Amino acid sequence: MLLNHRIKAMSTFLSLGLLCSSSEAHRVRHPDSVQDLITDIIIANYNHEDDVIDLGGRTFWIQTVNNTSTNGSNALPVIGPDRAVTTPHSLTIKNGTIEISLLSGLYARHFEVALGATLYLENVTLKYGNSEADGGSIYNAGTVGTKHVAFIANYASGDGGAIYNDGNLNVGSSTFHLNVALGTEIAPGIKSLRSAPPGGNGGAIYNNAQITNLYNSTFANNTAHFDGGAINTSTSTSAIITMTNNTIAANIAEVGYGGGIFVTDENDLSTSATSPYILTFFSN
Repeated sequence: MLLNHRIKAMSTFLSLGLLCSSSEAHRVRHPDSVQDLITDIIIANYNHEDDVIDLGGRTFWIQTVNNTSTNGSNALPVIGPDRAVTTPHSLTIKNGTIEISLLSGLYARHFEVALGATLYLENVTLKYGNSEADGGSIYNAGTVGTKHVAFIANYASGDGGAIYNDGNLNVGSSTFHLNVALGTEIAPGIKSLRSAPPGGNGGAIYNNAQITNLYNSTFANNTAHFDGGAINTSTSTSAIITMTNNTIAANIAEVGYGGGIFVTDENDLSTSATSPYILTFFSN
C-alpha cells in the first residue's frame, strides 16, 4: 500500500496539451552557433510570443557557463515565463543535440525552467550536463514536455541525474541512459551518509511533489548513490506520478533502495508497486 501518495497507472495517456507543434508557434528561429542559441532564448524570454528554436540537426557544443542561479549553474539562459499581461508563452526547442564540454571543476546543466515558464523539447539529445546541485540536465520549476528526447550521461551532485522536477513534467517516447545522481562528498572520495545533506537520489528523475507523466519511455543504466536508480518520487499528498508503457532496465541504487523506482513518504517509509500492464523491469 502506498502511503500518502497516488501513483496513477493508465492504459491510455490523457494528454495535458503539453507538447505543441511548430505550426502553433508565431516564430521559428534557426541558430547557427551557441551564441545564436543563447540570443534566441533571450529573445524568446521577452518577446511575448510562442517561439520555436529549430536546431536544424546540428550539434551545439557548449564550453562556458552562462549563468549561476540559486539552483545551480546553467549552460544556457534560464527559461523565463515571458508573460504578456497575464498570458504565458512557451518555447519549443527541437531537432538537434546539445552537449556540454566544460573545463574540469566547472559545472553546468543544460536548462533551468523558472516558475511560470514552459519549455517543450522534441527530437533533441542532451548530453554531458553536470550540475553541482540538483538536475544534471534540467531543473524544472515550471512546465517541461519532452517527445523523442535522449538524456545521456548527465550528472548531478544533488538529486535527479537528468531531471529535477519541482513543477509539471510530461515525458513521452524518451530515453534516459547513463545518468547519475552522485550525492555530496563529505570528504574527497567519501559520499555523504543518509543523515547528511540530501543528494544522490533519482539517477534519471527526481520528482519533488508535483505532477509527472512518464509514458513510452526507457530508463536504462542509470545510477543513484542513494535511492531510486532510475526514479525517486516524493509521496507528498499533492504528488502524482503517472507511468504508462515504460521500460526500466539495469538501473542501480548503490547504497539505497529501489534500483528501478523508489517512493518515500514524509516518515521516510518506502514501498514499491509493479504492474505488467504499465512497466517492464529488467535487472534493477
